[in-house]
Amino acid sequence: MTEVLIKLGGIYTLAFAAFQLLFWWIFNWKRELRLLSALNRAILQVLNLCLTFVFFMFVYISLAHAAELLSTPLGHSLVTLIAIFWFARALEQVVFFRLRQWGSWHFSLSSSRLRLVRVHRDVLYLTSCRESQHTTHRQSEKGWLPYDQRDHCKGP
Repeated sequence: MTEVLIKLGGIYTLAFAAFQLLFWWIFNWKRELRLLSALNRAILQVLNLCLTFVFFMFVYISLAHAAELLSTPLGHSLVTLIAIFWFARALEQVVFFRLRQWGSWHFSLSSSRLRLVRVHRDVLYLTSCRESQHTTHRQSEKGWLPYDQRDHCKGP
């Protein structure tokens, strides 16, 4: 079940990546970005494309490697970092959007419909170490040895 939920988080992130790519049209960037300096215009567009790439990485990792995310220390680290990313993004949305413009209201209202999915995804990513009961292996001088992955959820 946990693996299915991680994949659902990947599908949600895919939709968000597609939404990110539509920013040029949705927010009329062709007209709006002319108001910025050439440097700021370039920075905004490069950051948007890089962020979209990060979303596609999250999608690929969540859909193609869900089992590894749940059963390896590296997977636990990636899941935790993805959850921290989404949590920080949610906080930044509140701080920077402040629901002053139509776009932020629209974004907030459409986001509230998916809030349950978001919260579930974030909690899933943060708690997947504890939910997974699989045994995995680690490499030692003698080869691959089994260990209980929950030992690695405690941190350094």
